[in-house]
Amino acid sequence: MVGKRNGRPRKRGAKLPAPEAIVRQTPRTPLEVAWYGGTRRHVTVVSGVGQWYQSGEGLVPVRWVFIPDETGTHRDDSFFSTDPAMTPPALIETFTGRWSLENSLHGVLDVTFDEDRSRIKKDNAPESFALLRRLALCLLKQETSSKRSIKGKRLRASWDGDYLLQVLCGEAEN
Repeated sequence: MVGKRNGRPRKRGAKLPAPEAIVRQTPRTPLEVAWYGGTRRHVTVVSGVGQWYQSGEGLVPVRWVFIPDETGTHRDDSFFSTDPAMTPPALIETFTGRWSLENSLHGVLDVTFDEDRSRIKKDNAPESFALLRRLALCLLKQETSSKRSIKGKRLRASWDGDYLLQVLCGEAEN
């Protein structure tokens, strides 16, 4: 059918401009923000409040921040929050700060324990094994007599019972 609109009908309110149009028309604001990896970065941002339809909730206001890559060294980034009062710097720093924490722990767990490939899915087993992996990671980090990587210490503990006891009990090597 010609002229038929795709998608569900608008619930309320006038149609808002497309994000691309807002970004083109709105002046950019320069900021210096905490960035991924604990660095600081000078950026320019365009920010606004839009609406997101959530089933059962209706229209939910959403704060969005768009950071264009003006240097050619990064990609364009967009950040979103359901707290429309959040400032652009706070929104950016919430995401970039959390990313480095999650990524570093997740990266170590995946390299050391191949966590992403875990097939443990039944009942409370996933949470229990995740806790055991984190406990093992803490014990391996506390063991300082070996200069090996965390993965190397884990492998050595699997081959050498005395070293395993040293990791578990925190005893110094004789």
